[in-house]
Amino acid sequence: MANLTDKGVAGAHGGNPQFLISQIVRDRVYSLRYWKEECFGLNAETILDKAAELKYVGTVYGSLQRPSPFLCLLVKLLQIGPEKEIIKSFIDLSAGDDAGELRYLRALACTYLRYIGRPDEIYNWLEPVLWDYRQIVVRKLDGSFEISNLDTWVNTLLTEDEIITLGLPKLPQRHILEEREALKPFNWPPEVVEGLKEEPSDEPIEVAEGNTVEAEGSEGRKEDSRSRSKPSDEEHKHHRHHHHHREKKKKGKETEEQQEIDEANALRAKLGLKPLRT
Repeated sequence: MANLTDKGVAGAHGGNPQFLISQIVRDRVYSLRYWKEECFGLNAETILDKAAELKYVGTVYGSLQRPSPFLCLLVKLLQIGPEKEIIKSFIDLSAGDDAGELRYLRALACTYLRYIGRPDEIYNWLEPVLWDYRQIVVRKLDGSFEISNLDTWVNTLLTEDEIITLGLPKLPQRHILEEREALKPFNWPPEVVEGLKEEPSDEPIEVAEGNTVEAEGSEGRKEDSRSRSKPSDEEHKHHRHHHHHREKKKKGKETEEQQEIDEANALRAKLGLKPLRT
């Protein structure tokens, strides 16, 4: 019973949302101690704090194809089926440099929406995350770790039919939706076109207690194959780096940071969640 999809959860793509994950992968998830002990009883509110504890994104890894905690929480979301507006609030809540502890929540919410959302929702809600260049740790299929970025993860969700061997539902290409007038043409934000000359962070990211992975920048990102029109090469260079390290403000930085934290806490209060640590 603990593994059944909650009653009242809306179907996705014509069926049980959990069935969007293959049975063999689901069975591996259900057998994990992490699933039984850490995911039991989670709901749309408490899963936020559990996602904040994640140290990396991933699906399965190693010779035994062991499911990652990230995948376990994804299956849990498919099981409990939170409303899309709650997922949208997760995506918005976890935005910004001052919400660094929630970067994996944002990746999780985006991945979940990719499974259950309508095509227009997926593009409209995920494309803004393409300007979130915060670094994340990805656990690869062989079990090793690598540094990537949130925008790279989301770009894969938008342009591929699988992510680290985990199948994704079919997503129409953007230009097809535009031709059907189901989606407005894509526009690059003005600040991206103008560009901000900044360098990516070289600070190591913690994977687990006592372990770190050194950053290697954000080179070699895959071009978007869903037909978004691109700015010039120089504009694209700026687009890739402008968000991760913003220009240091000489005055009022602490006040602005506190304001952003207050805004995030206001949203958490609406969801009945504990405030962020300050």
